[in-house]
Amino acid sequence: MGNYCYEVGYSTCESSGSVMLSHDILYDETTFRNLCLSVSKAAADRYREQNNTDDIRFELLYSIIADLLVEKHGFERVRPKGALWMFGWSNIMDQQDWKEHRCQDMELMRKVILGEIVIDDLYGFGRDENERKQ
Repeated sequence: MGNYCYEVGYSTCESSGSVMLSHDILYDETTFRNLCLSVSKAAADRYREQNNTDDIRFELLYSIIADLLVEKHGFERVRPKGALWMFGWSNIMDQQDWKEHRCQDMELMRKVILGEIVIDDLYGFGRDENERKQ
């Protein structure tokens, strides 16, 4: 994996997605954006060929753009070792708000915010690695 991380992604009012990439070269934001734009025609052509449509939206191209950055410019896809994703519209503190979309992690976060539990105590964060509970 490269030393520097980059991200290609999209967002809408209702969804989002992204691909994390790495590279050994440090690109500034403008250069990275220009690299993405430079492969956008090839990404659109690939999408058209695979799907036989001119309905081209960035939410459909971002992953192909990432693939082309890997293929043409030496980026690598980053495979995260962990992630935290939750439904973003719920009031964390109101257990009834968007109840059908709440997950266990949101309830744990609510309890942490209220001071009902302390994650550091459960997992030993901040302690010497040899002292952490497994």
